[in-house]
Amino acid sequence: MDSEKEKSILRRNDHQYVYKQINMDINIILEGDKQSKKESVERLYNFIVKDKPELNVVFLQEILISFNKQLIKIGLWDPLEKCRELSIKILIYLYSTSTNINIFFPFIFSALVDKLDCHDLEGDNALPEEMRNKPSQKPLRISKIQENCEDIRVLYVKLMETVILKEYHLDSINIFVQDIVNIVRTLCMDPCTAVILEACSLVTQMCKKFTQLLLHFNPIVARGLLNALAHKHSKVRIAALESLESCFLCSPFKKNVEIMESLIGFRDPNLVPIKDFYEPTVKINYFAQLVQDHSVLVRRKFFEFGSNIMINMSDR
Repeated sequence: MDSEKEKSILRRNDHQYVYKQINMDINIILEGDKQSKKESVERLYNFIVKDKPELNVVFLQEILISFNKQLIKIGLWDPLEKCRELSIKILIYLYSTSTNINIFFPFIFSALVDKLDCHDLEGDNALPEEMRNKPSQKPLRISKIQENCEDIRVLYVKLMETVILKEYHLDSINIFVQDIVNIVRTLCMDPCTAVILEACSLVTQMCKKFTQLLLHFNPIVARGLLNALAHKHSKVRIAALESLESCFLCSPFKKNVEIMESLIGFRDPNLVPIKDFYEPTVKINYFAQLVQDHSVLVRRKFFEFGSNIMINMSDR
């Protein structure tokens, strides 16, 4: 047993052997039959994540540079659920150990935007700004979902959390803020409760980290939280209020006004859409719903939210 253990340690320290094993398993996952794909992805997961001794951090970075694209392809698009799940877990582990995460931003965010189909959630990106409709203040939920497994969608949130909350210079992520906001907003509008809870937690942390980068995006993030504010589970409504508070505290006054108008269903009496003469529209006052919520914890959180933004908001 001792000789086998020593042999295993020596092999894991042999970079050429490790590369050969990883490359062989990835090729089987990409081209093999169902049974061999399952065996290979489990072997790959154990080899990179679970087996001891742990691989050197510098070596893990080299592995990530060499196999990042293949792992993303398997994790997002492989037909087998097991392959997608374990590949994303491998990516989360590799990204968490990465010493230079910003070189992978273009691959991660563009791939998730394609998978979640969130290039243009409003459907009006091709129109000039003056021709775009005013965004709806009703709670919206994503109905067309390409990933059917809820556990894997939770892993999407954990993957985003691992990547964007690491240490790096914020200038390196500046050009990807629009993609990040679209991804996070889509996850907040997911029909699965577990995904929404994780996404709300991510919004809270993201607002604290990207305070300067989100100045013009906070109303978009806040609209994504409307689904959670109207959710049937009280724990989701509480999580949404915590995320909303973070949005308010890192937004300038002008953007906070936009968020507040959406939340209280404000309608400017001097601006009446022509459509309203034929089809009267209904505005939702989320604050009126929350102040009389049947859950004591939600009502308490709402009053804490109100007092915190009135006391701590710098520009009010």
